Amino acid sequence: MARYLHDQAGSILPVVLLFSIIAALMVFAFVSGQYMIARPALKNPSNLQALCNARSGIWKAMEMISRNDKPDTLKKINTLDSLFNKDLFGKPGDTNSIKVEDLTANATPLKIQPYSCDSFGNCEVSLSYKGCFELLSSKGLSGASEKNVLVTLAGSIKISLDTVYYLQTGEPLQGSIVGKGRIGEWNDTSNMLRSDDLTNLVADLTKELKLATDTLVKNIPLTIQSNDQFEKIPDFVNGPLFIDGSRFDLSWKQKRRISVAGNVQITGKTTIEDANFAASGEINCSNDSRLLNASIFSAKRIIMSDRSIFSGTAISRAGMLFYGNAIVRNRSILVTTGKKTDTITSGKSDKSISDSSADSTFAITFNELSNIDATVISLSDTLGIKIDRHAVIKGILWTKGYLGLAGTLYGVAFAKALVNPSNLFKENRQIKTDAVLAGTASIRKNEYVSKYFFPFFMGKLSIMKWQEF
Repeated sequence: MARYLHDQAGSILPVVLLFSIIAALMVFAFVSGQYMIARPALKNPSNLQALCNARSGIWKAMEMISRNDKPDTLKKINTLDSLFNKDLFGKPGDTNSIKVEDLTANATPLKIQPYSCDSFGNCEVSLSYKGCFELLSSKGLSGASEKNVLVTLAGSIKISLDTVYYLQTGEPLQGSIVGKGRIGEWNDTSNMLRSDDLTNLVADLTKELKLATDTLVKNIPLTIQSNDQFEKIPDFVNGPLFIDGSRFDLSWKQKRRISVAGNVQITGKTTIEDANFAASGEINCSNDSRLLNASIFSAKRIIMSDRSIFSGTAISRAGMLFYGNAIVRNRSILVTTGKKTDTITSGKSDKSISDSSADSTFAITFNELSNIDATVISLSDTLGIKIDRHAVIKGILWTKGYLGLAGTLYGVAFAKALVNPSNLFKENRQIKTDAVLAGTASIRKNEYVSKYFFPFFMGKLSIMKWQEF
């Protein structure tokens, strides 16, 4: 009998273990469920703190790159102070002065501590170039959470466009204005240019090109004639680059920076998007080619012709020439640092494309039904902008030289004087400085004009685009 009872007691143990496991699983499921329910509430404050850190980094960096000699007035936030809110509105405290040199383009990210208590996290800011714009990035950190803010920086115009359209010139205008608008007195806008920023940008664009000039071996020209050949283009082309869509329609969309030790020629039915070209020679787009949302730099000149289409930012060191129904879209930015546009021949008379005597006065020339929607800037001390008959410009023109306006302008112009490009010289070859509006000028809609920006190295540095992710 005792043995029977002992056997019965031993058989209960598996049952106890089974119920214990079931109970443990139920407890685990309950705890896990409660954690999953509470997880968003626990994670959201950390995400919000990381986002606040990233935003703080942007404004702190903006203060650093504002290019002024005043000390940094953005104070650290003392979250442990009993007067926490009042501390944000002027309570005396220590300032965290950071030199401008601490934040430079394409350098190591700079760590910023926005709070006096490091338990709230920090942020890392970095600066880079995208054509005529600067990209300011801030990564906010709080615990395991990470948030990023990316802003695009550009220059904003320093005059109000709310009420009137201006042609700002150094000489009084002769004749009547066709269209709505008025002539404003000349204002010195030379202080708009930040030469150091421009120098740094050009140095960044040409650093790989300078390395190429030190090499003695030159490759043969690289020719692209089919879509599968685009992937073979290296980041550095040690010779001319020809992209020819005359036989097959070509299409390429990729965010890449390509440096070319020579000329870049894009012709035929070719569409290239998001590319970044830097060339030691000329950049020539012709014959229905399309270069969209691009950033291009030429150490010589840029030529757009024969129904070619461009949008993005373009910088040249030796002038620009547009003719043959060339089109520039989407409020692009065109900048030249100075030299004249040269006379070229393309099966037509030289005079129909470029008048040599007139172009010795102009760094940027728009001829033959060019249709331009852009901010156009000539940074030369003497060379200006020429808009020939039948050319239409929408946007902002800025030059310290002469503006030869024989075509149509919708927008705002800054120039030393308006001249008639067809009657620019007297017999003694001296510039005729009488201000004459040979073409037409009228205002764009105010809200439309206000959407045009200068490059980041001109005007007031402003945020053009804000992204959070």
